[in-house]
Amino acid sequence: MEDFVTALLLEIRPDGELVALNCGHPWPFLLGDGRVEPLARADPLPPVGPFPLPGDLVPVRCGAFLPGDVLVLYTDGVEDARDAAGRFFPLPTILAGLAGRPPAAPETTLRLLFSALLRHTRGRPADDVALVVLANDGARVTCGPLVARTSDTGGSAAP
Repeated sequence: MEDFVTALLLEIRPDGELVALNCGHPWPFLLGDGRVEPLARADPLPPVGPFPLPGDLVPVRCGAFLPGDVLVLYTDGVEDARDAAGRFFPLPTILAGLAGRPPAAPETTLRLLFSALLRHTRGRPADDVALVVLANDGARVTCGPLVARTSDTGGSAAP
């Protein structure tokens, strides 16, 4: 039984700036204009649990998430996945191949990544895996006030 957890808190600000607080989690990859790079090169903080966290947690500024960019977030089960010969899953190489193609929908990128992982492990990853793919399509989204639905009329009511 493990007595720690890794955590990544990632904020995408309205202007596209990326800010992260990373406690032992793998850094996401940023894809754009044919490039693949880790979101940050800073060492993460220790995982939550075995060591006390510093009292002054300072988020890391990670650059910008620009229109056309893709973020690939994943758990350590992805980068630690091995094939029958014990070779690790070549995530950066797979991502470089995807970055060199015409932009695909996040669902397609996710499907291609997961399929490559399953091929690599012959369908049997040894650890749990999670993959999330976010794409900045350049559309501006604004959120209004939250409105709760009432169960008796199906209408709206203020929260």
